[in-house]
Amino acid sequence: MKRTRKLATVLAVGVTALALSTQTASATLNIPSTTVQNNASGNCVIARSTSSAGIGDSCGWAGTYFRIISAAPDAGGHAYVQIQTTQDDQTGPGYCLYAVGQGTGPSGASAGSSDVELIPCSYNDPRAIWAVARAGATTNGYTPETFFAFDGRVCLDGGFGTLYAYREEGCNPGNAWQAWSVYTG
Repeated sequence: MKRTRKLATVLAVGVTALALSTQTASATLNIPSTTVQNNASGNCVIARSTSSAGIGDSCGWAGTYFRIISAAPDAGGHAYVQIQTTQDDQTGPGYCLYAVGQGTGPSGASAGSSDVELIPCSYNDPRAIWAVARAGATTNGYTPETFFAFDGRVCLDGGFGTLYAYREEGCNPGNAWQAWSVYTG
């Protein structure tokens, strides 16, 4: 009898864990409209078109506002988010930042670095999901954050005068090129 009860308990816990791991976005983070400004250069992420992203010094203009929203259940103390454009679709996901793939980054960047562009948002696409972590204290409503993509193991970076994803095992919150100020209110 004890063995049957233990087995039933183990099965119930396993089924619950499986159900939790297959959930869609936990919706714990939803910043509907913000600029994403690099802490080293002061430049903002911009959507140049529906497929091209970059950085520029014209923060606050069309193409520089993004929605940051949970895209997968939180894990390890981090929110898993998509960084979505807002200019194409004010009410739902438009296009998302994603790391293109290793070896596509700018000249001079580490070997595994990646270009960052835009693709149509899909919660099932791991290339467009970033782990966000606080990189400092909130000041005047702006919170410095880092964004790490497990798909490619890259960190959103604003160095080399461009937007790219630097290859490393986790972001360095002390590296201002990898810290991005997000207006959180």
